[in-house]
Amino acid sequence: MVSTWRYRKGKWWAIIGPSGSGKTTLLSSINLLEQPESGTIRVGDVTIDAGRSLGPQKGLIRQLRQHVGFVFQNFNLFPHRTVLENIIEGPVIVKGEDKQESMARGARTAGEGGLSGKENSYPRRLSAGSSSE
Repeated sequence: MVSTWRYRKGKWWAIIGPSGSGKTTLLSSINLLEQPESGTIRVGDVTIDAGRSLGPQKGLIRQLRQHVGFVFQNFNLFPHRTVLENIIEGPVIVKGEDKQESMARGARTAGEGGLSGKENSYPRRLSAGSSSE
């Protein structure tokens, strides 16, 4: 598969398609949860040679993952964390961003995802549809 995308910083993308069409495989390959057999993955200033051993590229993979995220089909929410805590987990823990700034941005993100007013709710209190928003 050959795929080239151009995106603008700060924009959200959605990949949609029927079951079995390769959405999860594509995203897993971009994020290197699965190793592609060949090709190049370029996100921002980070370039990964997918045809080489990924071991020596671990630092680059970490950098790449700081720019790419996706929601798994089963959501993988931390049940012991609130909606807001789940949203800010990556920016604070992985990227080392300021917690207060991440909380403000996370609250805006929750609102954009239809979860305004549910920031302090736990995943078990959300409907299946709300959990994926």
